[in-house]
Amino acid sequence: MNLFQELKRRNVFKVAVAYIIVSWLILQVIGSIVPIIEAPEWVSKAILIFLLAGFPIALLFAWAFELTPEGIKKESEVVRDESITGQTSSKINLIIIGSLILIIGGFVYDKFFGASITIESEQNEVIASEATVKETPIEILYESNKLNDKSIAVLPFTNMAANEKNESFTLGIHDDLLTHLSKISALKVISRTSVLRYKSTEKPIAEIAKELGVQNILEGSVQSSGQQIRINVQLIDAKTDEHLWAEIYDRKLTTENIFNIQTEISTKIAAALKAQLSPEEKNSLEKKATNNIEAYNAYITGRQHMISRTSADLKQALAFFERAAELDPNYALAYVGQADTLNLLSEYSDLSKKEVEVRGDPLIAKALQIEPLLAEAHTSKANYLMYKGQTLEAEKSFKYSLTLNPNYATTYHWYGLLLRDLGHYQQFLDIELKAAALDPLSPAIQVNVAWALELLGQNKEALTQYHRIIGFSPKYPGAYFGIAGLKYQHNNLVEAVYWINKAVSLDKGNASFGLFQGIIYVELDDLMMANMVLSEMTKDFPNNFNTIILQTLIYIANGELDEAYKLTTKIHQLQPENTQQKLFLALTANLVGNYKQASILLLDVYANKISGSISVDEENFDDMLTLAGSYKMLDQKNEYQSLLIQLKQSLSTMSKSEIKWRKILIESLQEHNKAAAESYFQMIDNKEFGQWWINEKLITAEVKNQPQYIKANQKLKGILKQQREILANPESTEKTE
Repeated sequence: MNLFQELKRRNVFKVAVAYIIVSWLILQVIGSIVPIIEAPEWVSKAILIFLLAGFPIALLFAWAFELTPEGIKKESEVVRDESITGQTSSKINLIIIGSLILIIGGFVYDKFFGASITIESEQNEVIASEATVKETPIEILYESNKLNDKSIAVLPFTNMAANEKNESFTLGIHDDLLTHLSKISALKVISRTSVLRYKSTEKPIAEIAKELGVQNILEGSVQSSGQQIRINVQLIDAKTDEHLWAEIYDRKLTTENIFNIQTEISTKIAAALKAQLSPEEKNSLEKKATNNIEAYNAYITGRQHMISRTSADLKQALAFFERAAELDPNYALAYVGQADTLNLLSEYSDLSKKEVEVRGDPLIAKALQIEPLLAEAHTSKANYLMYKGQTLEAEKSFKYSLTLNPNYATTYHWYGLLLRDLGHYQQFLDIELKAAALDPLSPAIQVNVAWALELLGQNKEALTQYHRIIGFSPKYPGAYFGIAGLKYQHNNLVEAVYWINKAVSLDKGNASFGLFQGIIYVELDDLMMANMVLSEMTKDFPNNFNTIILQTLIYIANGELDEAYKLTTKIHQLQPENTQQKLFLALTANLVGNYKQASILLLDVYANKISGSISVDEENFDDMLTLAGSYKMLDQKNEYQSLLIQLKQSLSTMSKSEIKWRKILIESLQEHNKAAAESYFQMIDNKEFGQWWINEKLITAEVKNQPQYIKANQKLKGILKQQREILANPESTEKTE
């Protein structure tokens, strides 16, 4: 008998197979248990070494020994006719088959149920992280918030009369004092949005000062009775709890006396903190905004409604600002309030940009006519110029406003948005942090900080920032919207739906939220839900551009390209100069094969008006891809090749997360069909599929016929189906909270 037959008879081969399979199973189990029991890493390594060392010993044992009814004996001592190696072989077969069944079952479970478990575990991580962040106090995140001896927060004044009428008056006194103090460039003055959160607080002065990043706190109380007013103020060094200055003002109740008191308090505080006043600042402090107390109170109430940034509150704010201007037609800040609120309503409601310009421009002009050196009016002017695309003029106005009032947080806030639009993301973050230093508890400013972090690729920090905002302002919808955007970017559509639904529930009047909600459902390939969102938007915002965008996107996702083109053509005809609508029409024109129109529209937006040249950057990359496709189909070879070179150069400078579909579309343009299909497969394999429903319409049929593309598409449909099934299960969805 040869060696091979003898090894087979003694079950050495089967022992080897069984040992390998069982060892693999042991390692899988150990790999799962070790992290749970928090055992050190060396435990897994030690078990692996032990199993490897045991392999030759097991083979030697199978060769030299045999299992008999009397126990284990040396093989040489067993009579051949009495050997039961055949029965032992059957038992080993059962061990091998049983182990293989366990392995195959594990693979099947992982394939069909693993994704759900992964998503659910991610959701549980989010729950844990939320709990941690919500318990974390508001932190000072930036250089400009370092403590200095000329920093001050004016806490909301106490209403000593304890009636509603005096409450509004007390708020007005407090707000006007902040306005006065903010004109002193040597001081760092915390904005009203942040200090209002400490109304009726029982927190110690030192804790408040730490949270706001200041050294000095001003406390006060107001009481008006008949024709008399009493204002009691005291300035405290929060570090030492020392009273630096205190005063009681008893005066006759007139607007002149009120403003005189404000000026006197501001001057005394500056002196106590050794802050020098320039002649211009002295003159500015002595100016009176209005002589009408009712107008004054209406303005203050409008400011309070403006803080929340919901569509309903903004509409109320606008009404109060209009009332203030009616009561005092020379109240410049009342016109600024109207202009700023109109601009915000274009973002937070269904008000069109065109209507904002028509109504807002005259208001700003009126404010500047009344007070040419009013910083708030110059900031509003800059903001309007920015949205008109006049970036150089906008930047000049923002900078000029800061020379007039370096403590006006809104200037930094909105100037940051201009820097964002120009692609200066680090500067965007830096200036938003300056705004946040002056108004650390403003949710709108803090959301911009998170947004800047996102643009710089710091997504983990951005997510922490969004949760921090929810911690101190749980009813502010912008933070929920921000988290939804982050989840959407990472193709976690289950959580994206959860967070956008939170945002929508807090502000049903925001058309932008509705659009994003619909887009997420389109991404999920759930057109029924997307159409339900569209139905609500059509009812609430019938002529809003966000509603039109969602309708167009649903047409595209559903393959109704002609309908999408007809709709965008109709809207473009109503507003032919609207850049957004030109670009949207260019996309649908390209999709239906109207390449000439697409190229004309894109050149109109992006070509240099003097040289006619085109330059590709990250902001216009996707539109330039559309233009390159149009050039190719129009057989404009030189233009196509020139643009293609720029696109490839730009692509080489992008991060991996930015490339995704762009690489596939360029390969498709170049007719590198197999490469495009392979890139698509790799992308889907990495679960990166954002906006697949638009981009698949731009890929050529030759790419779509590739086996790898077909395989990837099937995988994508499976991923989306799993996410829809999780959403359909209320218990799974609730766990994301």
